[in-house]
Order: sequence, then structure tokens, then C-alpha cells
Amino acid sequence: MGQRPRQLTPHLSGLDRFGSELRSWRVQRGLSQDALGRVVHVSGDLIGKIEKAVRRPTRMLVESCDTALQAQGALLAALASVDESVAPAQVDVGEPTDPLAVSASLSDAVLSWRQMLAMLTADADKLGLARAEPIVRGQLQVMARLRTAGLSRPAPDLMVVESLWAEFLSWIHDNTRPLGGGARWLELAEWLAGGAGALQVAGYLLMRRSQQAIEGGDPASAITLARRAQAQSALPPGTHALSVIREAQGLAHAGDESGSRGKIQQAYRLVGKSAVFTDDLNLTGHCTLGYVAAHEAYCRLVLGDPAGAAAQYEHALAALPIGSALDEGLWRGYLAQAYAATDRLDQAASQASDALAVARATESTRTMRPLNDVAVALRRSKSDATAEFLATYRAAVHAP
Repeated sequence: MGQRPRQLTPHLSGLDRFGSELRSWRVQRGLSQDALGRVVHVSGDLIGKIEKAVRRPTRMLVESCDTALQAQGALLAALASVDESVAPAQVDVGEPTDPLAVSASLSDAVLSWRQMLAMLTADADKLGLARAEPIVRGQLQVMARLRTAGLSRPAPDLMVVESLWAEFLSWIHDNTRPLGGGARWLELAEWLAGGAGALQVAGYLLMRRSQQAIEGGDPASAITLARRAQAQSALPPGTHALSVIREAQGLAHAGDESGSRGKIQQAYRLVGKSAVFTDDLNLTGHCTLGYVAAHEAYCRLVLGDPAGAAAQYEHALAALPIGSALDEGLWRGYLAQAYAATDRLDQAASQASDALAVARATESTRTMRPLNDVAVALRRSKSDATAEFLATYRAAVHAP
């Protein structure tokens, strides 16, 4: 006689919740622990220990299990529950056997999630990325549970809002992790948007993938993705402008000065048609004329015109307030690079110090990246301003 499966206690911890989620998907697919173990190349005993919260799963194993069980990202989302320090908001959706009842309760939940995300994105600078991340992870876990709670077809509105939250987490990771840190969450966001048929979101996510390709040193992919985004039907004007900016950056990295400048001028025209972009998803309000000017400066810097880039960054930074402290930190970091390239080393040190202060306040490793090159360039200077920046920079790099 087979041994009765041990009763799980998903309410105790994130690890217990993950174990319960894994067992649910395994049983749903009709696999034993040993059978699943053979598919993902581990022992059935290890699968059992993970389900009982005795062992913590590795990311690689979770990805393998998610694929093997055709969980469509649910196990990856559930992984966020492990060691979760902020309890996710609870949503009462009733029994999933009544589609009308589920839809009615989900409507209020989706609206609340949209409002909460708008507040989080608006207050990200004040809240801090490290404090925002567990909140976002917790909410994504709740959404994933609702999406996989026995519905024959997940509600499109739920998939769209989950996609937006996953994109926000990818943005947090892009700013706080090494290069490529946010890619997996953006992949989840794309899968959700595609499943919901959300063309506006899909276009925005293609633009974000183009941005990641630029930062990852892959201009060819950046250009292709930006053009795919622009080819999407019903593309909102703000997303169109951002996609054009990404193409301009990709062309600059590819050495196409004429093409890059042409795209920047197109972005100016698109943004100039509206003082502030508005869309029902609140994704592109930050794309202003000042934002375009800063990216024109970036392209000039990449194309070998540091003097022109410096003048353009000075213009953009003089047009405060800037929409985001993270943007300000990046722009000051690149302005410091432009100053260093034109031998204005004390000015470079001053701007780099300001950028470093923003990087530390926002916990942004992304803002630190241009400062690495500035620090190397400033080693040839012996001024007090340069020495002060280098000392602060070294302390920040070696901080725990």
C-alpha cells in the first residue's frame, strides 16, 4: 500500500509555499517525485525534500521543473516567495469553479493592482529599489496563484497587470543587478502580454528588450527589437517615441551617425506633438523633450563627440526637475564621462560625485557603470576634487 503524501503547510513560509506549488503542478501533470526527478536530472528524494520545504531549490532546478511541468512561468513566479520578507496582499477570489464570480472579484483586484503599481513607480525614488523589490515579488506571487487557480483560461486583464508588474521588477533588476539581471522577468512579462493579446504592452516590452540589448553591448539586436516595436499595430505615441530613441542608440553604437541623428530628430518630432504622453497603462509619461535631449547627448558621446555630448547633457540637466532620480544619476555620470574625454577633469570629478550620491541614494548599480570609466580617466589627475571623488568611489565599490 502506497504511503500517504505528507500534508503540506504552505502558510508557514515562502519555502513552504513554493513546495506546495511544486507538488500541485507535479500532481496535475500525473508525475511521481521520481518521474519528475528523472526528467530534470535530480533524485526523486530531492524533489520530495523541496516539496516539504526541507531543501531550498536552485534557480536552475526551478527553471527545469517549470519547463518540464509546463507551468508557464508559475514556478518561477513562486520562487519569489522563498524568504519573502514582505507579506503579499491577500485577495479573496472565492471558488474558481464559478467563472462569473471569479471575474467579478478579479475586476476589483486588477484595478487595485494598477493603482498600487502607479504609486510604486511614482514613489520609487523615495521608497528605494531595495524596499520596493520584495513588495513587487509578493504581489507577483499572488497574481501567479490567481492565474493558475484552475481557470480554463486566465483572465486577460489579470495577465496584463501581472505583465506590467513583471516588467517593473525587470526594471528594478536592471538598475540593481549586473547586466542582464532583469531579462528573465521581462521574458515572463512578454509571455503574459502575448497570452492576453495586449499589443500595446507587447510593443513597450519590445522597446525594453531593445534597451537591455543596448546596455548589454548588442546593437544589432537593439536595432531589430526597436524596429519590431515600431511595427506593432496600435502603438501608443509614447512607446513609439521611446522605440525610436532605442533605435537611435543602437545605430550610434553601430557607428551609423547619420541614421542615429535622423532617429533622434524623429523622436523630437514625436514628443513635440504632446507636452506629456498619457496612456491608459501609465508607461511613457517620462518621455519628454528633456529625455530626448539626454539621449541625443548619449548618442553623441558614443559617436565620439564628447564636447557636443557635454553641451547637450548640460542643457538637459538645466531643465530640472527631471522625472526620475535614476535618470538624473545616469545623465550626470555620462556628463562626467564627456568632461573627462575633453580633459575637464575637475568638472568630471564634480559631476561624478553628484552621480555617485544619486547612485547610493537610489541603490542603483546601473548609475555606477559610467562612473567606472570616469574613475579610470581621473587617475591621471592630482587635484583635490579628483582625489575626493576617487576616495568616495572606492568606498562605494567596496561597501557590503
